[in-house]
Amino acid sequence: MVGGRSTTPPAVVAEPQELTAQDIKTIEQAVKLDGIIAEQNSNAYEAFVNDKLVSVGDQISINYKKRQLTATVISINRNNVVLGLENFTLNVAMPQAGSLNN
Repeated sequence: MVGGRSTTPPAVVAEPQELTAQDIKTIEQAVKLDGIIAEQNSNAYEAFVNDKLVSVGDQISINYKKRQLTATVISINRNNVVLGLENFTLNVAMPQAGSLNN
């Protein structure tokens, strides 16, 4: 301490790094799509994404590299869900029947 003031420089807080295309591919593979259901008498779908029932416009939380990210459901089709995350689009497809882990 010099003259009652600390000489220790202030801590530098690192800004989160922007997501890369490789980050998006990794996140896309990690998002869990368990099922898609069609609403009766409608063309609207809902999906189970990361253990949560979602509709178009809903937001889901994604943990990635100690960061809490928020993705928005852009569309739900018969076989996939499209999510918007920052400036990227994630296409999460239903797993193929032979690729399910028991």
